[in-house]
Amino acid sequence: MNTEIKWILASALIAQALNGMCASTRMPASDVLLRIDTEEPVTIQNAHIEGDLDFTQLKKKTPGGSYGARVGMVKEFYTKLRAPLTLENCVIEGDIITFREERRRLLLKEFFVAFDAPLILKGCRIEGEVAFERLAFYDAVVLEDCVFENEVRFEEVHFSQAPNIQGSEFPEGLTHRKTNWNPEDGALEGADRPNEEPRA
Repeated sequence: MNTEIKWILASALIAQALNGMCASTRMPASDVLLRIDTEEPVTIQNAHIEGDLDFTQLKKKTPGGSYGARVGMVKEFYTKLRAPLTLENCVIEGDIITFREERRRLLLKEFFVAFDAPLILKGCRIEGEVAFERLAFYDAVVLEDCVFENEVRFEEVHFSQAPNIQGSEFPEGLTHRKTNWNPEDGALEGADRPNEEPRA
């Protein structure tokens, strides 16, 4: 085998290896939640994440308050992101969810999330809706160079520091209500905190 042929074969093998390294893997959103449940830092790169990334489905839930409602009873439950979550160059095919209600006859369960550690999305594409609602971010929020194909909503959210949305695109709009962050100038403002579980 002459040198030229060897060089062509070697180049092909290198290209194949590089393509394999860059190829996206597919994983269900439930696998991401299982990694978060370990309470260790999670970094995922170049993945297609299938389904909704529903943080209220994290396993460790702390009961909150309960109170009588107009019809029946309301019970609150809290989950926490306790270690950094970093998603880089990923596609999230579903929604991002941080608040959920579940009704069973006269009982209404409300599930809340608190972020005690950084949430970092870089170079991601999110195909579903994004609803950050009725929660508190106690650490950094980075949504950098991302494309959000549906509406992004911040509602009743408290930030400890202004989120970084540099380079991100919001073709369907970014809305905020009852938050202490003004995305127009990037500044934090005084605002009432949402109802939440006291920090230990």
